[in-house]
Amino acid sequence: MALVSHYGVMKWTQSNKEYYESLNYKYTNLGDSFEVAAQHLSIDQPRYPKYYTTTWIGKKQYNDHYKERGYTFTKTNDKFLVSPSDLLPNSKVEILCICDSCNTVFECGYYLHYQRKTSNKPDTCDNCTHSQEVNFIKYLNKLKKAYLEGIFEIKDDTVSVKTETGYVEMPPNSKNQVYLPLFNKSRISKEILLFIPELENSLVTEVVLAIYWYENKLPNVKLNGFWTKSQCKACLLLVKSKGESLSPLNLRRKYNNLYTAITKHMSYYNFLLYCGEDPIECYFGKLETNGDRRLLGIFVEHKIRNLIRDHSDYFEFQKKDQNNRLDILNKIDKSVTEFKLSIHMRLNKEKRKYTKYNLSIVFLLGEEEFLKITKEGFEVMSIFRWINLNEKYIKNKNLLVKKIRELKNLLLDPLVSTKEIRNYYTDLCKKTFELSKKGLSQDSIAEELDLSRRQIGRILNGETLIPYIDTDLSLEYKNMKMEDEDLRSERNKRIIELSNSGMKAVDIQKHISNIYGLISKNRIEQIIHKSKSKSNIGEGNKRREIVATDMEGNVLGVFSTSTEAARELNLLSYRNICSALRNEIPHYNKIKFRYA
Repeated sequence: MALVSHYGVMKWTQSNKEYYESLNYKYTNLGDSFEVAAQHLSIDQPRYPKYYTTTWIGKKQYNDHYKERGYTFTKTNDKFLVSPSDLLPNSKVEILCICDSCNTVFECGYYLHYQRKTSNKPDTCDNCTHSQEVNFIKYLNKLKKAYLEGIFEIKDDTVSVKTETGYVEMPPNSKNQVYLPLFNKSRISKEILLFIPELENSLVTEVVLAIYWYENKLPNVKLNGFWTKSQCKACLLLVKSKGESLSPLNLRRKYNNLYTAITKHMSYYNFLLYCGEDPIECYFGKLETNGDRRLLGIFVEHKIRNLIRDHSDYFEFQKKDQNNRLDILNKIDKSVTEFKLSIHMRLNKEKRKYTKYNLSIVFLLGEEEFLKITKEGFEVMSIFRWINLNEKYIKNKNLLVKKIRELKNLLLDPLVSTKEIRNYYTDLCKKTFELSKKGLSQDSIAEELDLSRRQIGRILNGETLIPYIDTDLSLEYKNMKMEDEDLRSERNKRIIELSNSGMKAVDIQKHISNIYGLISKNRIEQIIHKSKSKSNIGEGNKRREIVATDMEGNVLGVFSTSTEAARELNLLSYRNICSALRNEIPHYNKIKFRYA
């Protein structure tokens, strides 16, 4: 394909514009004529010889070359048209070529085309040339083989080549290159040749070179073709095996050459996926626990919810429905959306939790056009696909997409995202402690801050986000909690004493509320029941087993704990089982529970 020696003429139309622009032809206006390489024409279209412009110069040998081929000399510096087949091998005349990789048209000096042609290399455009992986491993293995076969030897920092009469020393040139007539490129860096004997293995692999790279033992010269995708992967996995963080900040600080090479192939996020790594864990390595990872998701959800609120009035957020908290509920069609940070997060909980809902699982990080149906029937898609599907419920869709892309780019920039997330966590922790200090319950704080009660509890108890918690606020909360626990213990002890004296729960409620503050009758009964349960456990020296039966009394199973019963019976909430055991509800999901 390569060299364009013939062309045809076409006109720009609405139907051909996109196709020929994709082949790198420069669009002007509809109806304008433009030249098209013969390789891009159909068989029946007329074609004409393509001539290129060159110049007569003051060199006899140069001018004679063209005179012998029928061109008439005029005077020095005059321009004339020449067929590409008549150009000199070293001519720098810009010619048109067709890329052997991507089929686009591009310009290059004729001498480059000639070099590729004579060395049986493909004609490629700049984009494809840069993306092609030079086989540096193969190159080193050829040098290693030549060294082992005695074609050249290295002694006392000198390189000698074997000849018919023996070894002849080859001194380096001004660029420290040694002449070694083994390859098309006969001038080879002396640093690379001196490195060959140090290679312990007879066969060089990416893993072997990764070790030399990590130990900083590679030649200190430019290694063309070294940073292939497979070599980058081997180096990255070696860094991981040494127990080092794969966060972008760590890589840029300690191994910038690796990070730069990776980002020339693709984004660092996508490269982590290519290597089978979890990008979220690598990007946000400080979030070591599942709770911290959930809070990272909450940060993103918080941003997404606010963006969607600004562009739609048709959705409810964090809507409570039975025992579920729905991330996004469509007010019109009642469809439910569960938000995830990345498609690579597990969906086990969702498969159990949303069996009765029309559910879509939406993620931010990943391919924008991703969409698939799980075997459970859930739609899993990117947030951009979700926006397209809900376009009729959204105002100014394009602006929303733009802002979400900005958020996505923020998360993928380690410097900016770290600052943003740190500010969010610090402010979140501060608000949580301040609201608790005002006397709000964890449920009320959770509703105020758009978090779950469990997440609020983890922050208050110092089980997560410790670096972002104000020490004074935390200490103040712990002291207040200790005082509350002492008061609660005293209250519960008094409730049990009154119950043992024969007082009814309704009378205990009035008496205790006057002394310790308002408490419900149900809570009084729970405290009494719990006290009796503990007493029974102490007498029998073992916990009573839980028996589950259907509505006809057939035994479905015997379990040691309510959580085990919920798991084995595929029930969503163990708390409802506890309520059934306390006789607060007659059954749960048409299953009765009692102690053995």
